[in-house]
Amino acid sequence: MRYVVIINLDYENYEHGRLKALFEQISAALQERDFVRDGRRFTIDASPEEAQQLARGVVDELEQRYNAVGESIYSYIKEFFGFEVESAVNLLLPPGDDIEVSELEEMDGVYLTDLLKR
Repeated sequence: MRYVVIINLDYENYEHGRLKALFEQISAALQERDFVRDGRRFTIDASPEEAQQLARGVVDELEQRYNAVGESIYSYIKEFFGFEVESAVNLLLPPGDDIEVSELEEMDGVYLTDLLKR
């Protein structure tokens, strides 16, 4: 089962360079735990419980490092959430009811499908 973790930092209230460095630390730590980075999304083939535990563990470990120098990363985190890929809805696509599938003519042994609504 594919699980997604998204972390957004508070770029509106904190210095961009500092948050970029923090995001790269989070990204590297998640990738060390087998998450795959896709922009701001991190995916992993794991149960929701395992994925959440791994992601929280990364943030908790970084928090301990920041605490050692008198800081906290939690103030920099705006959103930190996860979900199963299967429950995601791509809002750039039309609703499923609006998609019509029709088979087109065969072209040199290749079948094409027209997914555009007409």
